[in-house]
Amino acid sequence: MREVWLYGVAHAANLPTVLPEGIEAVTSAGLTAFFGPVIEKKRFRIERQAAAKALLGFQRQLEALLPLTPFVPGAPDTRFTDKDAIAAFLDGNRETLSSLIERYAGTAQHQVVVRWDLSVMVGRLAATRRADHLPPIKGRLEKAAALKAAMAEWRNALGTALANDLSEAGQAIIELPAEGDDLVLNAVILHDGDSEGAIEAALERFDAEHPDAMSIRMIGPLPACSFATVTVETVTASAIDAARGRLGIDDTADLDDLRTAYRTYMKRNHPDMAGGSAKESAAGVEAYELLKKALLAGPVTGRVADTGDRLLCGVRRETAA
Repeated sequence: MREVWLYGVAHAANLPTVLPEGIEAVTSAGLTAFFGPVIEKKRFRIERQAAAKALLGFQRQLEALLPLTPFVPGAPDTRFTDKDAIAAFLDGNRETLSSLIERYAGTAQHQVVVRWDLSVMVGRLAATRRADHLPPIKGRLEKAAALKAAMAEWRNALGTALANDLSEAGQAIIELPAEGDDLVLNAVILHDGDSEGAIEAALERFDAEHPDAMSIRMIGPLPACSFATVTVETVTASAIDAARGRLGIDDTADLDDLRTAYRTYMKRNHPDMAGGSAKESAAGVEAYELLKKALLAGPVTGRVADTGDRLLCGVRRETAA
């Protein structure tokens, strides 16, 4: 079986009876993972076009799943070698995945992009109090700079006010990078199904306050892709063994044993200690973090049987602008 993409994870009790074309499911540890074949980029001549087409195909599958079951989406290009590896991933990361599902399954996100008509808003600037704050104007260049600054201040104030209203209507908001003098707000809003109407109402109020001046796009719904997507990190058996060797523990050690070994190691190797060094200290931190993730991922069932590698769950989130 060739590599597959992870589309999302849900509670096994919510498995749909019929899945969208191109999506399969595997169930283990009370969880269900949805997956499908990777869209190979080599089919396209230009790499950027290939990536865009692959991402679009991935997004369409998420949209097809959304009305069928509450799930947490996978991050784009999260791959597994086969469904046995996915089952091992579910087994070993059940606690982390269940927590994500409890928080985000059943939610959705909309992207809101608001732009203003620059010529209309410039004409309205004189009707606002901001015109009173323009500095004395001595020449054409100063006038243009002052006008641009005043418009930017106004645009930012409108964007902030709208973001606050949308945040109250939904559960959370992430403001994305703003590009261009006409962009008032570019944001992603997390909400449950009952909140979509409140978001639309907030946008309608904003539009009514600035008639014939705003272009508003509401894109979605999608799963909560900007707030939490599932990733997988493969940690090799040799890397785990090396980390254990550095901290002086064996494969029977639990989390308490690991913490004790780490403290002992740092007492010997911290840069502030005699004989310690920054290099050895950093290596100890790296070993501790790797082993902690491996232990938290669960028992030996989280290993891929033929290699001993461990598949660890991570969470990817958008960074606010």
